[in-house]
Amino acid sequence: AGVQVESLVEYVRLFEAGESAETRKQILESERTRIGKKIADLQAAYDLLDMKIERYDIHIIPAEKVLVGKIDEKRGSVLAPETQ
Repeated sequence: AGVQVESLVEYVRLFEAGESAETRKQILESERTRIGKKIADLQAAYDLLDMKIERYDIHIIPAEKVLVGKIDEKRGSVLAPETQ
């Protein structure tokens, strides 16, 4: 379930020692918080990649096609970049 081994060991140790369910529950809640932060970090990275990909579609690829077309014109190419 994505729980750290150390936390699982501590959970089992507490269980075997007869500690309360409340104490063991705190370990699970702590792990949930840790995993939640990890999810948030991954979501932020995913969103950043989405933004960069969108920039490629909107700005970089169209600009590159224009630049390639200008280079081909200077070389005397007959074909437009889209048909090469």
